[in-house]
Amino acid sequence: MNHVIQKDKQGYYLTDGSNIYGRIDFNIDNKDRIVITHTFVSPDFRGQGLAPLLLNEVIKLAETEHRLIIPICSFASKVLEGNPKYKHLLG
Repeated sequence: MNHVIQKDKQGYYLTDGSNIYGRIDFNIDNKDRIVITHTFVSPDFRGQGLAPLLLNEVIKLAETEHRLIIPICSFASKVLEGNPKYKHLLG
């Protein structure tokens, strides 16, 4: 299956062209930081590394736009706070 990542106002989502089966939601707070609020992958697609694909899109966005990330979502928090290579992105 081809995983297509699309962006909308609330974040990024994974689609096969007809169905959305994963998404990562975020918003920009009043300090211009990216606040990740939720990550979801449909149970049928879990365990395939799709949540990290979505998180990587947010990381690329933060690096491109020179923003910090506030990971409220437990998945994003675990990945970002658990890896020293992301320390520079945490706000």
